[in-house]
Amino acid sequence: MWSDKDTDKDFLGYAIHASMLKDVLREPNNLPVTIGLYGDWGCGKSSVLNLLKKQIEDDKDLKDRSIVISFDGWAFESFDDAKVSLINGIITALKDEKRYSKEVKEKVTGFCNKLKSTLFSMRALIWGVKNIGPHIGMAIATHGASIIPTAIELIKENKSKALKYLEDTLQNLNQEEAYEAVHQFRNDFEELVNATGMDRIVVLIDDLDRCLPRHIIENLEAIKLFLDVPKVAFVIAADETIVSSAIRSELPTIYEQPDKEKSSVEKIGRYYMEKFIQIPYLLPKLGDSEVVTYITLLFCQSLLPKKAFDKVYDAYLQFSLTNKNEAFDTAAIPSLDENKQEYDEVIHTTAFISQFAPIISSTLRRNPRLIKRFLNAYELRVRLLNQLDITDAASKYALLKLMLIELNNEDLFNLLHSYAMKTRNSSEELLQLEAYAQNRTGTIPDSKWDEVIVLDVIKHEPLFSTVNLRELFWVSRDKLVNGMNSQTLIPKWIKDAVILMTQEDITQTEVEAEWNSIQPKLGENGLQDFIAELERHILVHPDSHETHLTYLILSDKDDKFYSSYIKMCTRIDFQSLMLFSLKNQFGQLLNNHKDNAELLEIIKSNEQLRKALKLGK
Repeated sequence: MWSDKDTDKDFLGYAIHASMLKDVLREPNNLPVTIGLYGDWGCGKSSVLNLLKKQIEDDKDLKDRSIVISFDGWAFESFDDAKVSLINGIITALKDEKRYSKEVKEKVTGFCNKLKSTLFSMRALIWGVKNIGPHIGMAIATHGASIIPTAIELIKENKSKALKYLEDTLQNLNQEEAYEAVHQFRNDFEELVNATGMDRIVVLIDDLDRCLPRHIIENLEAIKLFLDVPKVAFVIAADETIVSSAIRSELPTIYEQPDKEKSSVEKIGRYYMEKFIQIPYLLPKLGDSEVVTYITLLFCQSLLPKKAFDKVYDAYLQFSLTNKNEAFDTAAIPSLDENKQEYDEVIHTTAFISQFAPIISSTLRRNPRLIKRFLNAYELRVRLLNQLDITDAASKYALLKLMLIELNNEDLFNLLHSYAMKTRNSSEELLQLEAYAQNRTGTIPDSKWDEVIVLDVIKHEPLFSTVNLRELFWVSRDKLVNGMNSQTLIPKWIKDAVILMTQEDITQTEVEAEWNSIQPKLGENGLQDFIAELERHILVHPDSHETHLTYLILSDKDDKFYSSYIKMCTRIDFQSLMLFSLKNQFGQLLNNHKDNAELLEIIKSNEQLRKALKLGK
């Protein structure tokens, strides 16, 4: 089993990215700078930050002249004022640095105390105006004239009252007073940095994209307004899509413009990001060879004693120096004569799993965290097999095949289950399926099986017909019974959001409020996960009034929900459901999709709805 926590062990070849960032920070002329380390949830951004910190601390030329501060934005999410949390955290870290001489310590402490006092006394001026967008506050405090016209022009096109609100805000604030307060604080902070005697202060900010949109903006604003001084660098690890969406979500008055005007609104998130981030760096997705390397090292770590694994890891580090584009696979693992039994298990396990690397890569989005979670789920099921005294390699590897089918296509997973339950021996359908998968000729038991990825899994040895497939389904019963589709790979906060939005007696207003809260944080992958979890809920509870309500509301907001809902309605006993109370929502859906014959047919199949909406047969 593997922990989901970040590690300073580099299984992904990410040291090269950390080294590149370190070289940027090494050059004094590059400072001050804010670097955006971008990537999807679980892609390894936190690991890169850990590697960067370790590389700086291991670099003789850097470590004595640098202070590295790690800041977890999520850890301070409960604080009402994110700006204060970030700034105060950095000041405290500089004050607590252990390497100062007595003289430097006294000087730094004095500046820190002054800044903390100033920080809290400034709040009424800089943060005290209620109902003002952070982008406006930033523009006022820094005389950022290039930002305000963009917002004004967008609002002018559609929202006159929004324009008046903005104009009133600008008139009521004392711009000069705000500017001077910010300017003085930044000067004092610069003096604090100089007092440390260091060449650079490097602040590593993680999990920013997990914060509320308002807090994301406040943290970025704090960096731009108060901390952007010589010798200071920020490296912010985040999902660019989520951060950009968070910025857009802070402009609700212009977010409701007609479709023809939305292109300019979409750009405003990226425009603001460019103001905050000087160097954007997108962490590349893993290739198939890197997935093989990752899987190999994970199983070496899990199955080998620490001393033996350290030997393998050292071999990997040497291998990666000259083989950037090749997989560190079983052929590259050094011999371990003192641990022959564990070595053999590693070789056999990784050799079998690695052949499915392209399937694992594509299905799990080439995402290291998802891959690790999938392998953890596999390890748990293998242990459950062991509890049943099923310890043969064929059953263990067939279980992996079964989980890959489950991950790719829940319908085919359930169809395979029906074949396994027909007889204690291999059913005729199963034998036909395996014969067809191996040579693509002969009879296929169901046209649904004509899916290349799944057939490629089925054709591999060991064949399902050679093991006790019923027992393999038994250890996978948690997903089978609950109708889950890769559900253990979905982040908990997304599961919690779906539970909240489908709870008993939830109202349309509450659904919309919750959606507006989480939507900026989702990103493309998060949206897919949210829809998958919502699909699971409606399959498990097809008669849940609240689940249908949520689906109908979100179908008006994103066509992906609409397509998903149509698909789900064909998989449940829709015609027998009591949905009269949702006639208005169904009527709105029909109005928005007048030419969709499939939707009309689905609604007509429910006699109660058909009569309520006065639809003909």
